[in-house]
Amino acid sequence: MKKIQNVINKLFPREISLQIFVVLALLVVVPLVLLGLLLINTSQNAIQTTVLRDHQEVATHATGAVKEHVRAAQGTMKLTASILGALHADPWRQETVLVELAMRNSSFERVSTIDLNGRELATSFLGSPLRDISDREGFKAAARGEAYIAKVRISPEHEPFVELYEPILQFGRVSGVLSARFNLRSVWNIVDGIHFGETGHAYLIDGERRIIAHPDKKRVLQTVGMDFSEPTRGESQHENLFNPNDWLLSRASIPELNWTLVILQPKREAYTFISTMRDQSLILILLAIVATIVISRLLSKFMSRPLRTLIEATEHVANEDFDYRLRIPRRDEFGKLFYAFNKMIARIDEGRRMQKLSTIGSAATAIAYELKNSLVAVDTYIQLLPERHKDRQFIEDFSRTVPQELNSWKNMLVNITDYAKFLQFSKHDVDINALVRDVATLAKQRAKQKGVDFEMHMDQSLPCINGNEAKLKQVFLNLINNALAATPEGGKICFSTDLVGASDDPNCSHVRVTVKDTGEGLSSDELKKVFEPFYTTKHDGLGLGLSISNEIVMAHGGRMDVESQKQKGAAFTVQIPTAV
Repeated sequence: MKKIQNVINKLFPREISLQIFVVLALLVVVPLVLLGLLLINTSQNAIQTTVLRDHQEVATHATGAVKEHVRAAQGTMKLTASILGALHADPWRQETVLVELAMRNSSFERVSTIDLNGRELATSFLGSPLRDISDREGFKAAARGEAYIAKVRISPEHEPFVELYEPILQFGRVSGVLSARFNLRSVWNIVDGIHFGETGHAYLIDGERRIIAHPDKKRVLQTVGMDFSEPTRGESQHENLFNPNDWLLSRASIPELNWTLVILQPKREAYTFISTMRDQSLILILLAIVATIVISRLLSKFMSRPLRTLIEATEHVANEDFDYRLRIPRRDEFGKLFYAFNKMIARIDEGRRMQKLSTIGSAATAIAYELKNSLVAVDTYIQLLPERHKDRQFIEDFSRTVPQELNSWKNMLVNITDYAKFLQFSKHDVDINALVRDVATLAKQRAKQKGVDFEMHMDQSLPCINGNEAKLKQVFLNLINNALAATPEGGKICFSTDLVGASDDPNCSHVRVTVKDTGEGLSSDELKKVFEPFYTTKHDGLGLGLSISNEIVMAHGGRMDVESQKQKGAAFTVQIPTAV
């Protein structure tokens, strides 16, 4: 857990404005990038689907046009066969009909009538010898009464053609066969009219993968390398393929003819708009990210400005400038916070003034109490002096009591003076053990006289501290005197030193001095007030000793703590950082 916290601390800066900036940037930029990439991917898929659908629709339309063109030729053949069956014409008249058919439709290159024995009776190709085609599959099918389209063949002129066969019926019976050689150049215009971009094109192939129609006429009659399986007859199938050469390929089949229309276009060209759209989208995303970063930075500064103002105000208060007030230019939550801060400072300032008055009152009460008792004794001796100036015992008591009370006044004034200027002292390297030994030497005699056991435990490896020897001696003497005053006869006082680590900084060590007694102890309420000035549990004294000692320790960068229970003694500890 600590490692994770360290990582988070390294990732996030300490300044609140930068933290706000990082959070806003992450909350906006990351979703924006993800959304942009998702939109680009979705748009690419949509465009690809649209391009493929366009290719499929064009292929379907083109194959339909080819089929209609062939069906129109078949319809012409069927109409002509019906006319010939109705006329019962002789070969000469048949020849006239055939020539007229060939002249009206240039795709019919040789139109012939054939008897049931397979011999040509008449032909539009005048002057050519009549042929015997009884062995052809088309003739046999037509003789059975079925229309027939033969496979693609190549003419001597190296042009593709198909032969169409149509039965001639008389009185419902087949009386002959009408055949025609249909030149496939007529479908070239259909295929040539299919364009996709600059290099996209279409071509038509037969069942033997020979090119029937192609924009490049040099490619006609060539065999393609890709294998197109013949679709099931009677079904209309469309398939989209991506070949290894990075071409977008679509096809549509004509099952009746066993032909296939193929559309080819380079994917780079077909998806040009995708690249343009992607580049434009990336530019927009980049601009949006830059705008987001700039706006987030400005917004973070705007949001952190009140916090900086509040920090500045807090520093003023920390420097005891309680007259400082925040200007409230806004009415939002920060405005309410500024108002509450000003109100809090006003109450703190009022509380300080009341505390000062209370302190002054407590001090005045304590001083008045001390002076009152002393003044009563001194006044009594002064009044009796004229009458009893010859009384030797009285004079001895007067000489002892009056100077003692005057010395008490002096000590009281010194304590008050020390409390007012305890921070004004110089510092140098101090050996705590040596200082503790000096204090212990003075304390041992008093402890012995009172019948209190006094123990010492010192860590001989203690380093020096940076402090004032006289002030620290005053602190330890005060703690020892308090312990002696609180410990009854037969009790015990332990005076010890050791080295400890700081609770807030493991790399910094502190010298700890402990004064522990088995005296009366302090209650929980007394513990809360033990370091307050002019608070005391004794019948004599101003209650400034512990307060002054605590302030001296804090002026050394240390701290003073106390642990105690009523009738179980008390333990005062002083911790001061070692000299660096």
